[in-house]
Amino acid sequence: MSQKTEKLSQLVRENTRFFFTMNNIAEKLHGSGHISAGLRTILLDLEEEGPKTVPDMAHLRNASRQYVQSMVNHLHDRDLVAYADNPRHKRSKLVVLTDTGGLLLQEMLARETRLGEDIAGSLALKDIDTTLKVMRAFRTALTDRSS
Repeated sequence: MSQKTEKLSQLVRENTRFFFTMNNIAEKLHGSGHISAGLRTILLDLEEEGPKTVPDMAHLRNASRQYVQSMVNHLHDRDLVAYADNPRHKRSKLVVLTDTGGLLLQEMLARETRLGEDIAGSLALKDIDTTLKVMRAFRTALTDRSS
């Protein structure tokens, strides 16, 4: 195994550990009734990018439409998203953020921002930028290979 391959393996393992750490922190930060990171990301995407169809969201996540539909159904059951008519397609509805969903997201982001401000002092901006760049490039390479 090359040194580069070994480092990528370490990155994957560290990312897995990071994922579980973030889940534990999210539960403590938002309470046991919080929504998962995947559900939160759907709300955030809808707020930042506007209404989307389930197939569009699945494509962005490189996930199955059925998996994304189950997450959207969960959010819909909690009145965090709603369905709207899609002028471009009769059967594929648009998923839109509700006022309740927007409020929940803003509350979560406020708590996360406070935590981020506490942590930010211990990290160099250059290191954060490099980490973002590497993670995005790695995700893109993996997505390209799986398509």
